[in-house]
Amino acid sequence: MDKQSIFNHIKKIFASFSSRTDPSFISDICMRLARTVIASMQKTTRMDEQDTNLAPITRYLDTNNSLNGLRSALCQWVSMLLDRYKDALIHPLHRSIYETMYYIDQNYSSHLTLQNLSEKVHLSPSYFCHLFKENTGMSFMDYLTNVRLDHAKEYLADTDYSVAHISELVGYRDSRYFSRIFSKKTGISPSDFRRQKRPSR
Repeated sequence: MDKQSIFNHIKKIFASFSSRTDPSFISDICMRLARTVIASMQKTTRMDEQDTNLAPITRYLDTNNSLNGLRSALCQWVSMLLDRYKDALIHPLHRSIYETMYYIDQNYSSHLTLQNLSEKVHLSPSYFCHLFKENTGMSFMDYLTNVRLDHAKEYLADTDYSVAHISELVGYRDSRYFSRIFSKKTGISPSDFRRQKRPSR
């Protein structure tokens, strides 16, 4: 449920009210929209009873009589509700991918495989790959490689560690393989990358 798309939908609805500005009529439409928002959210998350109570939106609407005021009141209420439940509204399967990305960011130096990461979120390897690509636009392995190489670049630029040691620090046990991957992704070797970043050393 995207906040901006909801706001745009509300804006379009209110634009159609330009020829009918009876506040009671528009207020009634606002209440119907509020019920629709709640019903839609309840399909994907369990909401607190206080948030399914329409009394707050009623109070919002009672204090606004203008067309713009009513629209603003409704948008404020929707914004408050979506912000409160933004994490819960992420589909559990999609959330598992974001959790995996965070896990990779924190554990890139460990031995990470498709098998152990998919097991961690209780998905089959093939379905995990599908969801990962769908949510990130890249494969699991490309994401892992990018994270590792980004950290390798920092080590190369900021430390005097050997390429072999940096290779181990970012999760590659074979430094020759690391160098091949680095060169393939960046177009230059780790040593040449270091010389470019620190030409005076």
